[in-house]
Amino acid sequence: MKIAVLGGLGLQGRAAIADLVASADVEEVVCVDTAPDGAARLGGLTDPARVRFVVPEGAIAPVLANVLAGVDAAIDLLPQPLMREAVLAAIATRTPLVTSNYGKTITDLAPAAEAAGVSIMTECGLDPGIDLVLYARTARQFDAITTIDSYCGGIPEPTAMAKPL
Repeated sequence: MKIAVLGGLGLQGRAAIADLVASADVEEVVCVDTAPDGAARLGGLTDPARVRFVVPEGAIAPVLANVLAGVDAAIDLLPQPLMREAVLAAIATRTPLVTSNYGKTITDLAPAAEAAGVSIMTECGLDPGIDLVLYARTARQFDAITTIDSYCGGIPEPTAMAKPL
């Protein structure tokens, strides 16, 4: 199986790539990111030999479509403003795509995805994603909930981890 990781050199992307490379079912990971030093950024996390790096130049839409045409599935970890481009490329190439972003801004693309027979799965990260699962589980334990205030900042960089506990 070939998997593309869009925005693959951030904290989530590097972890996803390391997990994918460790899977015997994945023969190639395609990492799409603007950082030109992909192999160095993966240093120590995984063997970059099974990772092909694509550094987009110019318009992103044709790059995404070209990459997605050659893979079995994609993980979108791009910044939210680029999610629409990723989803449009997935629909055009009929490539299943999972994104960690909220899905509200692309609900209008649902009919096109359905017509193309392609699955687009949104909100599959920490926030949004795991947090929503935890809210649902917690909500079942109460008679009524009037408000949920959620604050999530992700995983801090090693230099920012003060370890207060």
